[in-house]
Parts: sequence; C-alpha cells; structure tokens
Amino acid sequence: MQMQSKKFLILSVLFVTFLGGCKKKQQKSDVDKKSKVHKKMKRGQKDQSVDAFDLDQDSMKSFALDDQLTRHESSSKAAQSSSENPIFSWENLNAEESKHQFKTLYFGFDKDDLAPSEHAALSVDIAEAKKMIKKGKLIVIEGHACHSAGSAIYNLALSERRARYVAQKFAEEGIDASNIKIAPRGQEMPVRKGGSRAEQWVNRRVEIYAIDAQ
Repeated sequence: MQMQSKKFLILSVLFVTFLGGCKKKQQKSDVDKKSKVHKKMKRGQKDQSVDAFDLDQDSMKSFALDDQLTRHESSSKAAQSSSENPIFSWENLNAEESKHQFKTLYFGFDKDDLAPSEHAALSVDIAEAKKMIKKGKLIVIEGHACHSAGSAIYNLALSERRARYVAQKFAEEGIDASNIKIAPRGQEMPVRKGGSRAEQWVNRRVEIYAIDAQ
C-alpha cells in the first residue's frame, strides 16, 4: 500500500510538471505570433506612407509632358513677340550722335512699364522718332536694367520687356513696327556701377537712337 502511494505521488508530480512546461511553451508561442504580427503591421504602415509620395510611371510621364508643353508654349509666345520687333544686335559706337533729341526713359525697380511722371518724356521721344523716320532713319530702342538684384538672365529679360513696352507705345502712335528695332542690354551697360538699389535708379532705363537704315 505504501509503494502504491509513493508511485501515485511521483506520477502526480510528473503530470503537474508536464502541464507547466506545455503552458510556458504555449505562452512563448503566443508572444512570438503577436510579435510577428506587430512587425508585419509596422512594415505595412511604413510602406504605405512612403508610397503616398511616389508617382507612378504614368504620372511621371504626364508630369514630364506637361513641363515640355509649358516650355514649348513659352518659346512659341516669345518667338511670336520677337517676330513683331525682332531683337537687334548693333554696336552703338556713335551713340551720342545717334541720340538726337531723344530723352532717356526711366523705370521703377523691377518694373516694365513707365510711371506717369515719364509720359511727357515718352511723348517727346515719339515725336522725335517720327521726325527721324521721315529722314530715312531706323529707330533702335535699347533696354537696360540695374544689377542690384536678380540674375543676369533675369535682368536681360527685364530689359527686353522695357524696350518692348516703349516699342508698343510707339506703335500705338502710328509708327510702323518695321521702323523699330529692339536691343536688350540687361545689366551689362550701367550708367552707375555699384551702389545701392536706390542709387542705381539711373540704370533702369530705355535709351532711343536713330541710325541709318541698312
């Protein structure tokens, strides 16, 4: 009877130990599964947020095409504008003699139109241009910019817009476009070198010349 009791006690201890080991393994397995699911979810969330900033292949092609079209349209507009008053390349070696009675027109900072205070000078220039054309002269409208701000390319474009503005005013007063040439100079021919923006006001100008027609 004593032997049976000992055997029963040993079996009970072994059974309890076995159950404890199984429970630990199951808990560890559950933790591993949760960890894997958590990592998978984190990777999925990260990938989704990155993809939100990616353009697909079609979008990239469309973006590139839109950019090309925009540049083409800009080039077409520039070409159309230039055909009316093509840019004129000339050396004003006799600049002072070619000025005649023309007045220099001054522009505000980063402006491509004249302030009302310059309209009287513009009227003088229009009258002088008509007189010179009757003498067989060609009118050159030379645009300039200051160098207190902006790149050389930007200021070249700005000087061209200023010259074209004056050319348009001439055309509105009956001067044929064939008698007008545009010569943008950008910031390369300043009246005043250096100085502050305010001090460079004399560089923001349009000068007009009458030369022999070629």
